[in-house]
Amino acid sequence: ASDFKLCQFQWGVIEDSGISFIADTAQIRFNPGGNKAIVEDVLSGNTDVGFARTDTIESFPAVDQDKLKVIGAVQNLMYEDKVFPFQTSSMLYPENTLLALAHVDFELQSRVVQALLNLDRNSSETKRANIVSFQPALSYAPAQNLMQELDMMTKDPVIKRWRCARSSEIYESIRCPAGSFKKTKRDVDTGCSDAGLPCPNGMACLCNPCTKAEILELTSTVKSLEPVTKNCSSMSVCATLDQNADVFFTLKDNKGRIDLNLSWILHSRVLETQKIQTTKFVTSGNIVRNVTYWQETGKSTVYNFQVSSQFVGLHILEIRLGERSDDQAVTLISPIYIEVMPTKCQGANLSPNEIGICLCDRRSFRTPRGCAKAEVIICSIVVPIFVLWLLFQCATSHIRRKKNQEIQKLRQSLCIEEK
Repeated sequence: ASDFKLCQFQWGVIEDSGISFIADTAQIRFNPGGNKAIVEDVLSGNTDVGFARTDTIESFPAVDQDKLKVIGAVQNLMYEDKVFPFQTSSMLYPENTLLALAHVDFELQSRVVQALLNLDRNSSETKRANIVSFQPALSYAPAQNLMQELDMMTKDPVIKRWRCARSSEIYESIRCPAGSFKKTKRDVDTGCSDAGLPCPNGMACLCNPCTKAEILELTSTVKSLEPVTKNCSSMSVCATLDQNADVFFTLKDNKGRIDLNLSWILHSRVLETQKIQTTKFVTSGNIVRNVTYWQETGKSTVYNFQVSSQFVGLHILEIRLGERSDDQAVTLISPIYIEVMPTKCQGANLSPNEIGICLCDRRSFRTPRGCAKAEVIICSIVVPIFVLWLLFQCATSHIRRKKNQEIQKLRQSLCIEEK
């Protein structure tokens, strides 16, 4: 086909067979040359399948009909109590719609309709236009139902009516199946060259424009000497960090919404050491859209937030759409667990308390240079005293000995004088 709008009937048939026209094909080529060029592309082997209007094959009498096959041809298709004369893969839909602008006079509208209804199939005008006659459609409901199923019509939230999804570029017409999301325009534009499937000159091409992903993708990053980044999923431990450390979250919305009112809530359960009971703590915050990331990369809308906790344990992180205090807020991703470990204190004889502050442990005491063990402090006091006592005893003994020697000398001198 030459455009998404000209292949919706075949698109619907493929979707009904369980195959995604956009996601399951290697390459889609939009040939501006029309039905004849599309048939010639299939005959030459450049494409495996071509989309063309009914009666196209029958209009190529010189072509060997055995070389072409109508995929899923509807057998004995009835039209006005007669078998439809051409092969077709889909049901019959109304073709061109005759419309009038609001300022066109009703009488002029009637004259145009009457002229079309009175066409002479043998006139030179109808032969040049390659038409036989004009008749009003029985119903446009089948065409509208198909467009709604393909998401080519959207309901206007203001006037509550269905509107055609008008687009000026092929990228805007891409509709990905459930569970998949449209890639960024930059990635779609380079998709065929990245896949090694060049697009012929003069054509527009699509190669795998959809990617399978969750609507919201959450990743966590714990910054350290070697930062750890992890994909988060429900019922899993999304991050492991120390008390009071920050874990940075990136929430990517694959639908590209820029006005989500997002918030986070962290539920903590702390076991009190003095009592056999637990205390609940709840912290919360807003989630902010990363505008710079969107502008620089053009990728899906990204939101950022960071969380920390001073309590050791396994905490539950809840991400909500709506006001944090609103009971009607919708929980988007939950539960996600955050594991908080005791703070790794830098220094000897330090241990974290309940809120992650490093203090001297129970058998240590604070000193000007840090924390020291009680044994070390005792030794540092007793040993000097003992040494001083020994020195004192030695000095005292030396003085006594010296006195005794002097007394002995004095006695000897007195004895000599007496003799």
